[in-house]
Parts: sequence; structure tokens; C-alpha cells
Amino acid sequence: MTSSDPKDLNLKFRLKRYLEALGYICELEVQLTSKDYANTYKKEQLSDFDVLAISVEGDFSLRRIAAECKSGKEKALEELLKLRGVLDFMEIDRGYFVKTQIHPNARIAARALNIVCLEEDELTTLLANWQIGWSELEKIERAKYKRKNLNEVEVRKIGEKSNKFVDYLSYDYWIMENQRNLSNLIYLLTMTKEEFSADFVAQKYFLFRVLHFYCLSVLKMCGHIHNTRLSDPKRSLQLELSGGARSRRDREMLIDKMRQINPEITEGALSVDPPWFEDFTEIIARFLKSAKFASQVHRCTYDILENCFFDSKVVFGEEFLRRHDLITIKLVKDVAEFMCKSSGTNKSFFKELLEV
Repeated sequence: MTSSDPKDLNLKFRLKRYLEALGYICELEVQLTSKDYANTYKKEQLSDFDVLAISVEGDFSLRRIAAECKSGKEKALEELLKLRGVLDFMEIDRGYFVKTQIHPNARIAARALNIVCLEEDELTTLLANWQIGWSELEKIERAKYKRKNLNEVEVRKIGEKSNKFVDYLSYDYWIMENQRNLSNLIYLLTMTKEEFSADFVAQKYFLFRVLHFYCLSVLKMCGHIHNTRLSDPKRSLQLELSGGARSRRDREMLIDKMRQINPEITEGALSVDPPWFEDFTEIIARFLKSAKFASQVHRCTYDILENCFFDSKVVFGEEFLRRHDLITIKLVKDVAEFMCKSSGTNKSFFKELLEV
């Protein structure tokens, strides 16, 4: 289970800064759940990652690191074995295990398990080696962590639908198939568009987090197309959004059967593809055509969340523009506009971004 213990949080913040220095984008306290049909339909927590770090390569492949950060000296071996199991389950490339002190026997096991072990003092040394002044940054990291959690609390207060939306990002996104995330996020935006107001920074922040997650899913889809059928991206996209060739054919046969039962159903009334398919195909085409800049989109949306939100406003300053190419920013804008068009969400949520 993730912990909000101050000592545990300090380790998470430090590792986050170190992995960012290595070029990763980090998410703290990622919950991994499953759905259970025993008696009632409900969520069951499988496990969690204290830190999940992601790097998008130029060919749209993803490299992922997950970490367990615990204070204290006990139960290191038990925690290592648990971490290894979750890493394998989620197909994570590499694991980090951070603890105040780690027994030598646990380190031996970690080598066999292919997990990097870091004691608190060793992590401090790594930060110093990368010239990361932690004493100045600790308050900033705590403020970012607090802001994210408080904003989620405010969004949950809006209503039942918005509460479910927060739950989806918190519990479902990381274990859901990518094609379902692409559809589900648009659906959730459509269902909550009347509840949200761009007048509240907490709600704008949440919508930008949705944009951040959606851009990651777009990049994953580009990676799939890059690896399977780059010569025919539209067909590859159709098959992937349908859950594969067999699933798509089953849906086509179902629609044919429905038309036989009711001949009044017109050709365009039912479709295997989602209503936003053509617009999404265009987004994918732009990403694939500008791969060098598209691969930086996830970093760009992360920078927005980390550094452009303040207590009462969103600011895209000169430093932000220096850190990101204009083509990358344009691709982020394209995704934001696509999300708004496909769901009916008001563009005013992304007003500052669209004006850059």
C-alpha cells in the first residue's frame, strides 16, 4: 500500500527528482486494481507503485521504471519479492527499491531479482552527483504533491460523475488496455462536460491531467502502429481500437445481423468505428509524421502540470517556450482540441495553452 508517512514521502520525492534528471516523467502513488464480480461488482486493489517513471523513445516505444520507497530497516526481503511480482505482472522494464537501510542479504536477493537497491544515503549521494540541491527543492515537491491531492478533492466534490472520473485516472487507467483508455476518457469527458467550470483552477488542472494521460495513450497507439503496420496506419488503428481483427469482425457481423432484423437501419446509423475516428486518425498521422517532436509531447504536458499552474492562474512563460519546440506544443494543442471536439468539452479549459 502507498503511504503518506513523511519519511516515505521524502524518499518518493527524492527518487522522483533523480529519475527526472535521467529523463523520465514520473507519477507518484500509482494504484493497481482489478474488478471483482464476487457478490457485487467492485474494485479490488492488487498493489501499487510508489513511483512510476516513463520515458518515450523516438520510435514511440516506452521504457518504464517502477519503485517501492519505504522508511525503516525491516522486511526488506519481503518487500523486494512483492515488488518483483508486481513488476512482472505489469511488464515493467526495471525496478528500484529505496529504503532507509537495506540488509546485505536483501541486496544479494535484489541482484538476483534484477532490482536496483538504494539506501537513503545513497540516494542523497546520487542527487548530489547530479547537482540536484534537495534542500531547496523539497518544499517545492511537497507543494506540488499537496496541490494535486487538493485539486482531486475539489473535483470529487462536484458530483458523482466527476468522482468516478477521478477514480478512473487513479485506479483504472494504468491497468486498462490502451484502446479502451482512448475511448473511455472521451466518454468520461462527455459525461462530465456540464459539471466542470473553467472558472476554477482545480478543475482546469484536472482537465490538463486528463490531457496528459490522453497524450500518453496517443503515444502508445503510435508505438503500436510503428511496430505493426506503419505502411497502413489507418487500418492498424481500426483493428487496435476494435480490440483486434477477430473482435472487429465479430462487431461487423453483429451490425450486419441487426440490419437484417431491422432493414430501416441505414448504413451510417451503426458503425464499428467510434464517431471521432476520422479526427483521431488525423491526430495519429500528425504524430507519426513529426515523430521527433511528438515523442516529446508527454514531457511537455508533464511540464505544464509541474510548472505552469499557480494558485489562481495558469501561466505559459518564456522558460516553458524555451524548453519545448513549437511543433511539440502544436501537437499538444491538437490533442486538446480533439478532446474538446469529440466530447463537447468547452475549449476555455485550455484557453492559455491554445493561445501560446
